[in-house]
Amino acid sequence: MSLDKKKVLVLNNSYEPINICSWKKAIIMVVKGIATSLENTTEIIRSPSTAILLPSVLRLVHYVPVPKLRNKLNKSYVLIRDSSICQYCGKKLRESEITFDHIVPRSRGGRNNWQNLATACPECNSKKADKLPEEAGFILKRDPCRYHPFSLLYQLQCCGYFDEKWKKYLFLE
Repeated sequence: MSLDKKKVLVLNNSYEPINICSWKKAIIMVVKGIATSLENTTEIIRSPSTAILLPSVLRLVHYVPVPKLRNKLNKSYVLIRDSSICQYCGKKLRESEITFDHIVPRSRGGRNNWQNLATACPECNSKKADKLPEEAGFILKRDPCRYHPFSLLYQLQCCGYFDEKWKKYLFLE
């Protein structure tokens, strides 16, 4: 894997995961004394005067208050939650193909909330129309739930960069 794709998990002083940053930002944080490395990779970053093991997990030296994230309903978060996959046929969608479906159609009392929105391809959305999924012969691929702030970390495990050393800090072991 190229160095540019490497990411580093950043933990607050309390060991709470708060961010994922680039390896360059991680090196700067270590050199400036903002963070210490808890886990390293086997790769070495060299400058004319220094050699540093590339970190995989950083812990901030001082606690940083993290504002409570609002969990507002937002189409971008629905896409992240659903991994840009049609929740009826499982097709991976390009940005231009994405539509959103009300699982219980608005014409039948469905509301705009996390549990009633799903990413759908135009074909499935059109076929379903104003029916319930079971009436259209569909089964949802994933139970629609509220997007949680760190679900992005779980998404990275499925579809992007994920270092095995992160597991114990994300409570995945």
